Amino acid sequence: MRSLLSALTLLAGLLLALPASAQGFISPVSSISPKQPAYVELPDGSKVEGTVPLAMFMNGGLRSFTLLTSGGEKMKFKAGDVTVLANKPGALAKLSALGNQMDSKWDMITADWGEVIDREWVYYRQALMPNGKSYALLQLINPGFDSRLQVFNQDPEEPDEYLVVKDGKISVKITKGNYKKSFGDLFGDCAKLMEPDTSKKPKVKDFAAHAYIFDRACGKK
Repeated sequence: MRSLLSALTLLAGLLLALPASAQGFISPVSSISPKQPAYVELPDGSKVEGTVPLAMFMNGGLRSFTLLTSGGEKMKFKAGDVTVLANKPGALAKLSALGNQMDSKWDMITADWGEVIDREWVYYRQALMPNGKSYALLQLINPGFDSRLQVFNQDPEEPDEYLVVKDGKISVKITKGNYKKSFGDLFGDCAKLMEPDTSKKPKVKDFAAHAYIFDRACGKK
């Protein structure tokens, strides 16, 4: 209980320290919480609830896991078998969801950090990997502005490297080195982001802001 109170006190302090204009992707949670509630969504739209006592990560993605249902049944899944795995994080895991604050020119955007911290679930979504052959469940780091563009960070040690899925297609890797070249593929169908002052020299540090604007201006309604 003491550790939980300490974590929540720290969390409150961090929230007070955040600037109002901060906007960024949430930081990935480092692991599945095996004793916390979880559920999977299957391709047919059905949902199965339980906990996840065992999960196998490989090459930055969740490749397979075991779901223990409330009735005691163990169900094994591969990444290609499910569309979503959701896991409720513990208090300490929520601290990591504060996200990467960005020194961005998009001062008009105000992140709803309370919504991020109060987020009930961590979502792992199915993505077809860049090789076009294998699937992985990757943690979504832009929840709330992901209607057309889903952004995943495979490696917390590489904050400027992402896997991105647009409109359900094969994932593509976005890095600091290729962001300018990839900008048109990501946002070319959104006039708001193709204005010269934005599209001429886009920077990966503004990726979260670009994704946010894309969702609000050109996302699914």
